[in-house]
Amino acid sequence: LIFSYTGYQNKTINVAGGNVGEIMLLPDAQSLQETVVYGSNTVFKDGKRIVTPTNEQLEKSPTGFILLDNLDLPRLSVDIVKNSVLVMGGGSAVFLINGREADMQEITGLDAKNVIRVEYSDVPTARFSNAAVVVNFIINQIEKGGTFTADLHNGLTGIYGEDSFYAKFYNGASQFSIWYMPQFRDFKSQWRDNAEIFHLNNSTIQRKEIGMPARFRYLIQNFNFRYNYFKNDRIFDVSLSSEIENFPDNNFKSHLITSANADTLVMTDNSRNTAFTPRLRLYYQEPLGKNQILYASLSGGYFQRNYKRDYQERLSDNTVENYFYSDVDEKQQIYSANISYENMIDLGNSGWQFELSGDLRHNHVRTKNIYQNNVQDVNSLIYLNRSTLATSAGFLNKKWMLYTSFSLYRNGHSVETVKINKYNFSSGLTGIYSFDDKSRIYSYAMFGYNSFPELSDFSNIDQFIDSLQIRRGNPYIQIPKYYYGRILYDFESKKIQLSLQIAYRYTAKPVMENSYLDNYYIIRAVENHKNFQKLSSSFTFGVTKLWNFLSMYVYGAFDRYFSYGNTYKHHESIFRFYGRANFYYKRWQLRYSFFHHYNDVFFGETLTRGEGGEQITLFYVHPKFYIGFGCFDPFTSSLTKAIENNSKVAPYRKYEYFNDFRRSKGIFFKFVKVFRWGKQKDDVNVNAGDIKSESAIVKGNK
Repeated sequence: LIFSYTGYQNKTINVAGGNVGEIMLLPDAQSLQETVVYGSNTVFKDGKRIVTPTNEQLEKSPTGFILLDNLDLPRLSVDIVKNSVLVMGGGSAVFLINGREADMQEITGLDAKNVIRVEYSDVPTARFSNAAVVVNFIINQIEKGGTFTADLHNGLTGIYGEDSFYAKFYNGASQFSIWYMPQFRDFKSQWRDNAEIFHLNNSTIQRKEIGMPARFRYLIQNFNFRYNYFKNDRIFDVSLSSEIENFPDNNFKSHLITSANADTLVMTDNSRNTAFTPRLRLYYQEPLGKNQILYASLSGGYFQRNYKRDYQERLSDNTVENYFYSDVDEKQQIYSANISYENMIDLGNSGWQFELSGDLRHNHVRTKNIYQNNVQDVNSLIYLNRSTLATSAGFLNKKWMLYTSFSLYRNGHSVETVKINKYNFSSGLTGIYSFDDKSRIYSYAMFGYNSFPELSDFSNIDQFIDSLQIRRGNPYIQIPKYYYGRILYDFESKKIQLSLQIAYRYTAKPVMENSYLDNYYIIRAVENHKNFQKLSSSFTFGVTKLWNFLSMYVYGAFDRYFSYGNTYKHHESIFRFYGRANFYYKRWQLRYSFFHHYNDVFFGETLTRGEGGEQITLFYVHPKFYIGFGCFDPFTSSLTKAIENNSKVAPYRKYEYFNDFRRSKGIFFKFVKVFRWGKQKDDVNVNAGDIKSESAIVKGNK
């Protein structure tokens, strides 16, 4: 007889009689061979794309930011050299860590090995209603120990760098983190070309700047100290952060040829500024039951800034033809409070869910600016108050997602004797139908008021741009009203991503520029105009791990603008292109990317062209570090910035350059290393917001 049982050794006995007696089986310890389960690492749940990183992606990703690049999430273009993210088709991305809003620098310091999954949503709740995409990193915490991340990006042929150092310590329910990021530049070859025409009362003056090399230099230091305590899903969080900015040189020097003077002048335009912006945030989170959460935060900051500018036009014999200076001191207090609620309810066995969220917040800004120059010594005091009540509700199942949102705003500002208070609103409707797990169609419509002007636009101060132009604010401007709609189709398979989009935006009474003649000066101001329209169409196409060594990503768009001002009418077209190709061989990665007019923007009467060009990098991915070398613009020469203004009274064309980055001069290296120690524990959810700092200084820079 043979006796056998799973997990025990077989027993064989010879039967001599009818009774075999008691049979004892001994345990059998066997090691099984490795089992590999193949399947998709992406699922869709509660209206979100939930991605579980593969072992290969984690092995090649020392930080959360590099992991974000390796995940190839839809609509996101990740630049691991500059630590920046673009949303294809427009809009902004919000990043969370365990539900808490996180800065991009915190994502760069995140240890990818602790990432459990990444949740991606392009239908944000009321809390993040102004974002196009929300990415939430769900991570393991460490019970005792910590991590330290060094992310270095420095130039080899020029003095520049963006380094990040992030340390986090864990001890039971307490967590403490320190983050420091220095950013610096020191270039000696900044220059610009500028052509201007001024139609004055009795004459027309033409001026042309021919640039000469000048210095561009700054040091920005970012600090963050954070303490977090959690127990039984209740969380208390304290964050103290600051940015110390020292911008001693933003200089331009040019030969100035003008029809008003037979002599060629030498123009110098030098500006410098400093800033100290500390802010404190307190946060508390309270779970209310299954899939329910209530969270509240208080934020405050006291910001100090100083802005100086010297402008001079000299004749060949060093006689000063025109000169002025500006010296502005700003002291600003910002306070913010908000409380939010989120709930997800299962509707029985129907397969439908109901999602409800609400957000109530209030922001208060007090800004006092002291302007001193050779023609004025004045103070400006701006108060700004904004309260927002936002709600969103939606029904969703495996096929359908239907969302509606409504926001009510109270916008108030006062500048000296001007006091304006308005109640505005916005409302939106979103519908998504999923054909299957690979494709879906997305429609979105919104109207209302929430496009807020820049804080400096409310000022009642004049600032000289040069000897003929003045920058002026307008405290009487109103919040514009807009209508927006788009249709988006997405398709995604194991190897291919495809997205097609068409969108239209109509803005009534937009706050746009207004250039006019006042005595002997051209005034550059803002006011509410008739309307501004933008019609855009775009496509994205991506291929991931083709033949297991190639990934490609291409984005193309056509934007048509219609600008109808009170005294002008302009049409403009922009073709945008972005492309990226990654080549993989074992632990090596070769990447080539290019931008063509991607950052260009037209508004009012001005077309602003952002930095374009190319980038090529070669990375080596080791299990313990990440190192690479690259070059900006290896084959082309790109500009840093360009402005083309179509004003009838004073059109101009201005182009700025850095010789330090032209024609393969911008060679750099990238190095990332993560040190880790300790024991992991379950993750914890936080949903904290923070205040945003915005200067109200009216600058006269050309």
